[in-house]
Amino acid sequence: MSANEASDALLERYLAGALDEESRARVETLLADSEAARARLEELRADSAAFLLLHPPGPLVAHFKEERRRSRWQWSGDG
Repeated sequence: MSANEASDALLERYLAGALDEESRARVETLLADSEAARARLEELRADSAAFLLLHPPGPLVAHFKEERRRSRWQWSGDG
């Protein structure tokens, strides 16, 4: 796997811990060999941290639960 083969999606899945053991090992080998891949991984890590600061998971989950509750309420009155 070359630095070009380390797509953002693959690196994001690596950050999320969502790769199988074989894929994770291949990414780690690439990271050990490629400064460009390590730099991109750090950029993605920083982007993720910045997003979470702006959109903390707790309030976001609460928002989606409220939207889901409202959606059910609207549908239940139509029948």
